[in-house]
Amino acid sequence: MISLKKAGLVTTVRGRNGGYKLGRNVEDITVLDIINIFETTIDLQQVYHYKSYGNAKSVNLTDQVWIDLLDVFCNKASQITLAMLLEKTDSSQPEYVI
Repeated sequence: MISLKKAGLVTTVRGRNGGYKLGRNVEDITVLDIINIFETTIDLQQVYHYKSYGNAKSVNLTDQVWIDLLDVFCNKASQITLAMLLEKTDSSQPEYVI
C-alpha cells in the first residue's frame, strides 16, 4: 500500500473507521498506472516512449519486436481505467479482500 500511496493512487484515512481510499477518481487511474508502480524488472514507461528517444534504430530485430509488443501492451493498458474494470465486475458475487 505504501507504493500506491507514494504514487497518489490511495490516501489514508485515520480514525476508528480509517483505512485507505482512492486518491484519484476511478476514471483517472489506468492499468498502466498500477503496473508502473509494481513492475520493477523493466521500465515500461521508457519502452512506451522508446521511439520518442530516437533510439529505435540502434536495437537489433529481436529487441525491436519486444519493444513493439510492449508498445502495444502499454497503449492498451493506458486505455483501461479502474472505472472500466468496475463496470465488468459481477456485483452479485461477494468480494474478499485481504
